[in-house]
Amino acid sequence: MNQEEFPSKYWEEFRSKLEVANNGLGKFNVVFMDDQRFSNFINHLKGNKTEYDYQYSVRQCNFFDIIGYFSEGIGKVLLQHLEGYKDCKIRLITPELKTDQRQDRLNLNALRKMQEKGIEIRVNDRIHTRLFIGYSDRDLNTDSNGVLLLGTFDFNKEGLSEDKINAGILTRHPDLVKSARELFERVWEEKIDTKPLNEAYPLKTNVL
Repeated sequence: MNQEEFPSKYWEEFRSKLEVANNGLGKFNVVFMDDQRFSNFINHLKGNKTEYDYQYSVRQCNFFDIIGYFSEGIGKVLLQHLEGYKDCKIRLITPELKTDQRQDRLNLNALRKMQEKGIEIRVNDRIHTRLFIGYSDRDLNTDSNGVLLLGTFDFNKEGLSEDKINAGILTRHPDLVKSARELFERVWEEKIDTKPLNEAYPLKTNVL
């Protein structure tokens, strides 16, 4: 239906209600993420101007829960958010690192730097999923316009490499965001397989 098919005196009211309905339905969309879209997502996280669908903006989020491998580059981006937002809190879960490999030692060093600045980090050697959750309310039952990125992407140099083919989904679907947050909390609070970074890798661990 367009304006010509609708009485003019009701058109503005109808259009306003239609916009509200469309915005509400937008929360249930799911976007397929390929390497280029993931790169755009990271650029958006950095605050760079990029081709990005801003209904999935994470700029309004105060809390970030992330699972994956991390390196110094994403560490700098996350610290920008931590320092730029008064109530920002970031928690990371990383899979087990192979400290006999140089790249993992560098990643461990980056994680320690993040931890020193206030990012909470734990290690779980069973975790295989990769996800990024941004939200603005700790209450799981509150619809807080959360954003979920779920896929094969790692938040490090290797994850952004053109040598690998990655895929995933990006959504604000409240049920999916809530389920992802519940999964994160379950892994975060696991007493057997999840350990604080300094317990899993004491400071004497070689990072050179």
